[in-house]
Amino acid sequence: MNITTQEPLDLQTFTVGPQLRDIFALQKYLFTLEQFDFNQHLRHTFSEGAYARELLLPKDMLIIGKIHRHGHLNIISKGFCTVWTTDGIMEIDATEHPVTFVSTPGTKRVVYANEDTVWTTIHLTNETDLDKIEAEIIVPETEYQELIDSIPMPILEIAMKNKLEVTL
Repeated sequence: MNITTQEPLDLQTFTVGPQLRDIFALQKYLFTLEQFDFNQHLRHTFSEGAYARELLLPKDMLIIGKIHRHGHLNIISKGFCTVWTTDGIMEIDATEHPVTFVSTPGTKRVVYANEDTVWTTIHLTNETDLDKIEAEIIVPETEYQELIDSIPMPILEIAMKNKLEVTL
């Protein structure tokens, strides 16, 4: 799913340092839309004791990541994106050089690709089966589904305010 706006997307509308509940509200809204097939933009690489997941985020893509159980490396090797977490909003600019950081366990992110962006996560595991890796590193939504279900949909007002136009 590509999200474009008639005006620049104002992520500050969501407030700096939102509650996790706000991110789930946005996720709940986005799940009402047709979903983008990431498989064509995803590459998996395995090494002894490590797994790398590389994703190409096309320009104007808006995604919400899953919650990870463990800290892990993130490498943005190309592009420019705006990231929204409960810690606030940050811009990651890898247009001149890659950016590497460690993700804290339990973090949930909203990522808007201002430019085509390549984002790689590296996880320590000996597993090579993708379903088993996901079970090992991702917190399943069933563990927090009650919270998601309880969220009203005021995010629609934010989408309307920003004049979001969704193209698939």
